[in-house]
Amino acid sequence: MEPGVGPLAEVTPATVQALLEDFYNHIGRQLKDEQRVGQYKFCLVLHGKVLYTILEESQAQLRQLFLAIACSSSAVIACRLAPAQKAALVRLVRNCVVGSPLTLAIGDGGNDVSMIQ
Repeated sequence: MEPGVGPLAEVTPATVQALLEDFYNHIGRQLKDEQRVGQYKFCLVLHGKVLYTILEESQAQLRQLFLAIACSSSAVIACRLAPAQKAALVRLVRNCVVGSPLTLAIGDGGNDVSMIQ
C-alpha cells in the first residue's frame, strides 16, 4: 500500500482511487491463480465517506472501478450511510450491472423512508 494511504488516510478521490486500484490489482492476481479458481471469496466493506466520494458526479472512473470490485465479491456491505446514499448505491448497481443483480438495503428507522421509496 502507498505511504499515506491506509485506514486513517483522508478520504479524497485520490486516496479512494489508490485503495481501489491496489485492491483490484490484488484480487485480480488472486482470481487468475488457477489453484484458487472458485475458492477465492471476499466481501467488500465500505464506509459512507468513501461511497460519497465514489458517487460524486465527476468520479465516473472511480464508480467503474468500484463496480468491477463489487461484482467480483460475494457481498458488499456499506456502513454509516445516509438514506440517500443507500438509494444511490442500489440505483448504481441496478442501472450499471448487467443482468438482474440482487440488492438489499436495510434501514433502522423513519429517516430511511427516502431510501425505501
